[in-house]
Amino acid sequence: MNKRQEKIVLLLNDTKAWMTGKEISKLMQVSDRTIRSDIDAINRYYEQPIIESNLRSGYHIRDEINVTLPTAQKFIIPQTPQERCVYIIRVLLFEKKELNLMDLQDQVFISGYSIDNDIKRIKKILENYNDLKLIRSKNHIHLEGSEDEMRKLYKDLLTEETQGNFLNLNKLSSMFKGFDLLKVKDIMENILKEYNYRIREMAIPMLMIHIGVAIERMLHHNYIKTSRGTDLENTKEYQIAKEFFNRVSKIVRIDINENEVELLALLLMGKNSMNLQNDLVSSYSKHGYNVNELVSQIIESIKSDYDIDFSKDVDLRSGIALHLQG
Repeated sequence: MNKRQEKIVLLLNDTKAWMTGKEISKLMQVSDRTIRSDIDAINRYYEQPIIESNLRSGYHIRDEINVTLPTAQKFIIPQTPQERCVYIIRVLLFEKKELNLMDLQDQVFISGYSIDNDIKRIKKILENYNDLKLIRSKNHIHLEGSEDEMRKLYKDLLTEETQGNFLNLNKLSSMFKGFDLLKVKDIMENILKEYNYRIREMAIPMLMIHIGVAIERMLHHNYIKTSRGTDLENTKEYQIAKEFFNRVSKIVRIDINENEVELLALLLMGKNSMNLQNDLVSSYSKHGYNVNELVSQIIESIKSDYDIDFSKDVDLRSGIALHLQG
């Protein structure tokens, strides 16, 4: 089958409903007659006719047949507006700097009107980020904003897809397409062991999310910029981060970037990182909190609600700060 015929099978299989030849021809931008020929070709391709036709209703995939799609066709059509918004954001983050809206209509089989509504939804999502904007120029769209906020957006997408369950690293690793997150995790754990450096088990998933998002963006030549205030080169955390990126770069095609090394070192430091930088996390624009202040607010709330004072528990304070930074 040709690509158009594969798309017709995908379309009918995903919709699970009758579609007229006119509806399909409009989406495929060909004539009704071409669609009839395509349906015949599709039914010949399979051992038995999989598409049933009706003069009034049009075409649909026969319910009793379990359709096996061609192995070359791996694209799953996003169905709901939310799925389309996530798909568009992913493409702009990891595949294309700019997206042609006419091509997008062909890929997801929707009208220009639906695309316009999806763009409005994405712009609404981006209101939660300091400087991210979806820019439209005629028939093209692209994302503008800082690398920090791009990564925050992707972490939030992962949070939504995993429903916050980051402990299942097997499921999480399947969401990173350009590399094997579990292999990367093994590299990090081996280095930590070699340096006799302990990280709490509960902190590992959050650390791997940071690393996964960083590598995914680096694969597409997007790098972070740090504004450190103190030298890091002599710290054990910096040496671990440097060695980590050296080894990862041998199995994943990324360039070793000093800013990325420094950011990972700061994240490993946890409680000490806030002494080296004013704040690893951008200030919360609505409330003006930084991480230290947020931790103090949390501990004060616990004391107020439960009459338990954790203010002198240094480990708890640094642990909460590490989670917030993650």
